[in-house]
Amino acid sequence: MERKESYELGWGKLCGFLKENKLQSKATRWFGISFDDPTITKKKQCRFYACASVAQRIKPSGAIGTLTIESGKYAVYTYKGSYSGLLRAYTYIYSKEKGRLRNALSFEEYVTWSDNPAKQITKIYIPIQKK
Repeated sequence: MERKESYELGWGKLCGFLKENKLQSKATRWFGISFDDPTITKKKQCRFYACASVAQRIKPSGAIGTLTIESGKYAVYTYKGSYSGLLRAYTYIYSKEKGRLRNALSFEEYVTWSDNPAKQITKIYIPIQKK
């Protein structure tokens, strides 16, 4: 049996919770937060949060909790293509932004998903310092 990646497990749990509690709507936005650099941390040890915006407060249950993204200034990049290219995109972005970074979480917003990876659109949010 093939082992599912942490992000696949996360999305499965989140989508199940949203469906069970009737929390998903057309206004739902989808986000992902990776806590580890896969070029440094072993793939099996990389931590990932699958996230969705909801219109009401939820009570944390099991693996499902709440998280508020820190406010502040973010450089936002739009990436088109397969998720497999995100690491390369991050490498480019961080090399470009290294002088402006601030200590906060970077995250992704999955704007469109498609069976055709070339049509997928992801926004990458990089925390930067105010000038």
